[in-house]
Amino acid sequence: MYMEIKSALDALRETAKLAGTLKEIADSAKLNEVRIAIQEQVIAAQERVLELQSLLQSDRETIAKQRDEISCLHRAEVERDKYKLRAVVPGGAVAYFAAANSETGEPEHWLCQPCFDAGKKVALKIQPNMRSMHCAVGGPSHAVSLLGDRGDDAGTRSLRINRA
Repeated sequence: MYMEIKSALDALRETAKLAGTLKEIADSAKLNEVRIAIQEQVIAAQERVLELQSLLQSDRETIAKQRDEISCLHRAEVERDKYKLRAVVPGGAVAYFAAANSETGEPEHWLCQPCFDAGKKVALKIQPNMRSMHCAVGGPSHAVSLLGDRGDDAGTRSLRINRA
């Protein structure tokens, strides 16, 4: 009988071990479920961080482009401020005029008004007949008469342009 009791106790111990193992298996399965849920949240957070980094990079590129545009516009404004829109001769067509600049050595000169307004800096050149100045881009369609409103050459006397 002692052997039977011992055998029964051994069976109960083994059953208790199996029950503990089942509990550990259940706890392990629960733990795995929690691990999987945490990993899914970490992956979702990493994906969001990557999206935000992409947006941040895009914003940085946009800011850099806008800074370049502002810088370009500022330089254009500084350049434009060097010129004044004036009548070439009294009562005549207008062009942009820049006085001589002793600091830069730039002589006084006239720029084609339509071209300059379109963002191109094109000097007007006196034609051989001394009656008009033409733009190299617009040619005769951007010509400026050097004759006064009377049709004579009175306007040319007041014009001090270096021939190019």
